[in-house]
Amino acid sequence: AIYIRVSTTHQIDKDSLPMQRQDLIAYAKLMLNTDDYVIFEDAGYSGKNTDRPKFQEMMSQIRQGAFSHLLVWKIDRISRNLLDFATMYKELKDLGVVFVSKNEQFDTSTAMGEAMLKIILVFAELERNMTSERVTATMISRASNGQWNGGRVPYGYNYDYETKDFSINPIEAEIVRLIHDKYEEMRSLVRESRYLNEKGLRTRAGNLWNPVSL
Repeated sequence: AIYIRVSTTHQIDKDSLPMQRQDLIAYAKLMLNTDDYVIFEDAGYSGKNTDRPKFQEMMSQIRQGAFSHLLVWKIDRISRNLLDFATMYKELKDLGVVFVSKNEQFDTSTAMGEAMLKIILVFAELERNMTSERVTATMISRASNGQWNGGRVPYGYNYDYETKDFSINPIEAEIVRLIHDKYEEMRSLVRESRYLNEKGLRTRAGNLWNPVSL
């Protein structure tokens, strides 16, 4: 089995797909001496978990005894989660399937290859966790400086993605003021949502108002 995972959000990954495919096919022919292989490709999926359609299809076929080897371009192409990989690798060993990483130049049919795999996977997960920490720190810094971190534009506002500035939406702003005033008067989100709906007012998505949206 040949497994390839690329992320469509990273152009370098997307562009390297044909090269990875050809490299792995050549490796199977030259090093494993076989033309009998199946390629499984997952595009646009993260390696943080195994919830990927082609990966699951491949594992299903492996469990049925379809393959003797699992060949990947690089270990973090199949998993960047230590627990997920450990679970998968134990299953491969139980099934007698050899795991081969072409780029790291090792296969688990040898004791040294198995040891190297475990060491590399620890650093792959460390890199993922450090990336997550950097993203979190950046978002906290942006919020501290009054910058928006994205998401749904708050009701009553417009957002210019070029200038990265908010401006008041005059039509929605009138409804926002009405919502505040009516709540001061009614003190009930249920009654107020009924009032807005009866007046024919709708949310930005064109839905009826309810206590949660209010």
